[in-house]
This record gives sequence, structure tokens and C-alpha cells, in this order.
Amino acid sequence: MPAAHALAVERTAHYWTHGPLDGTADTVWMGLHGYAQRAAELLDDLMPLAAEDTLLIAPEALSRFYRRGTDGAIGASWMTSAERDDEIADYLAYLDRLRDTLTPRLAPDATWHVLGFSQGAATASRWAAHTETSLGRLVLWGGTLAHDLDLAAWAAQPPADRVELVLGATDRYLTAERVAQEERRLTVAEVAYAVHRYDGGHAIRPQVLQRVADHPSGASASERRS
Repeated sequence: MPAAHALAVERTAHYWTHGPLDGTADTVWMGLHGYAQRAAELLDDLMPLAAEDTLLIAPEALSRFYRRGTDGAIGASWMTSAERDDEIADYLAYLDRLRDTLTPRLAPDATWHVLGFSQGAATASRWAAHTETSLGRLVLWGGTLAHDLDLAAWAAQPPADRVELVLGATDRYLTAERVAQEERRLTVAEVAYAVHRYDGGHAIRPQVLQRVADHPSGASASERRS
């Protein structure tokens, strides 16, 4: 009978940055792209966050594929359902390695924020729960906390100062029912969170991102429950 085996191997990962790497950046925004995106595309979307003392980082997921057929535009994916535990472990180790590589090139005690878009939202939340780095803001745009996280542990010792959901009114992936289900899940687990709502679909809009950056508190508690 055939037998399946696993072998850990070295991979070459790629990431994009914008901003100083000379030890002066005291704010870091790491953006994790969605399914079938490329890191450079997400970095373009994050440009409203750019500032003199801010480093933007966009790592690219390790699995690439042709978006259509066998040639043309290429996208990347953080994971699939196949050997999912190994893929999660691999990308968590990758993001840890990236943090360790860049930390010496930042200001001491630089604050890390993470924005995950779509599939990158689950990736971002898993890394937040896993990493030893204390995060400032965890922004989940067009996505939610990973379904397999221990929310009781999260609530007891939050890995980020603030969890924020950014939700488009016409997002085809985050229906009103799914959003309500996620808000109930977070509320029952007593995970503190804020909500930013906007008129639009499954995409990062510069004006909305600027508003999110300027007003981290998001919606009030009463608005979150509506």
C-alpha cells in the first residue's frame, strides 16, 4: 500500500517593503494579501498608511499558481485544505523569520500593526495568536478571525491591543448572516473588537483605509450589536 510522508525543506520567500530600513521606523504595518493576489498589489493598497517613520511590509504567500489556465496572471495562496496543518505551520514560521530579519532594521520598541485582507485575515489572526510579538492593531478586512482559534485564550490574553473588522456592505464573501455570526462568536467569547463599515465590495479602498487609520475605534458598542 502506498504511504504518505512529509519532509521539511527550505523555501525562498519574497516580500515587498516601502519606507525606511535604517533603524528609524517606529511604526510597522504588515499587510497579508488575499487569495490569488500578489504581495506587490497589496502594498499598493496600503500606501495611504505610508509615512516618514512607517515601514510597510507585504510578504507573499509561498504557494503561487496561474489564476486562469496554464499561463498569464499569477496569484498566491497562504494555504488550502490539503495538509493544512503543515501549511499553517510553514507560513507562521515564515512570518516569524521575516519579523526577526527586519527587527534589527527598525527603531527600538517599534510598534507592529497587521492588516489581513480576505484569506490574509485568517492568516493574520493565526500569526497574532502564535507570535511572541505584541501587536498594536489587528485589522481584518473582508475576513474574520480564523475559525480554529481558541477565543477564550485570546480574550484572556489578547495578542493585539485592538481587533478591528472592516466590512463592505456588498462584500460577496461576507454576507450579513456571516457577519452577524462572527459578531456573536466574538461577543460570546468576550473578545473586544471594533467594526468599520463602508459602502463597497470585497476590495480595499484608499479613502476607507485612510479613515480606518485615522479612527481606530470604529463603531460604538451599540452599533456593533445592531
